[in-house]
Amino acid sequence: MKQTVTKHDFIDAFNRLRPDNFSYEALEVLFEHFEHMEECTGQEMEFDVIKICCEWSESSVGEL
Repeated sequence: MKQTVTKHDFIDAFNRLRPDNFSYEALEVLFEHFEHMEECTGQEMEFDVIKICCEWSESSVGEL
């Protein structure tokens, strides 16, 4: 069974499960990145908050 995840659903899931991992702005960027990847590859991605938190982190411009 598959479910379409909107930007609001994506951000809400992080705010419920891992509220301290990413800022609102970073979640918007991640969501857009994942949507772009799906469009480029033609493959749907599995939405897994914990997996995303393990594979991605937020950095400030100064840290980069």
